[in-house]
Amino acid sequence: MKGESRFWQLWDRHRGKILGSFLGLSFGFLTYWVGIWWSLFISGAGLLGYWIGKEWDEEQRSVAEWVERLLPPRWR
Repeated sequence: MKGESRFWQLWDRHRGKILGSFLGLSFGFLTYWVGIWWSLFISGAGLLGYWIGKEWDEEQRSVAEWVERLLPPRWR
């Protein structure tokens, strides 16, 4: 039981990083199957997913606030 509680503690603290990394790497692997030269894309997608998840964990913003922050003023 102790192992399960540790997993859920990690999940609660780093949910965004875990999901972001998983989604980024999944997208990267799908792209990899399209062509071998896209292998560098896997690294970039994984890092981007991790960064998005990390930002989500640390700032606890809503999706609307995130989109507002990332888009330039004329696109809002």
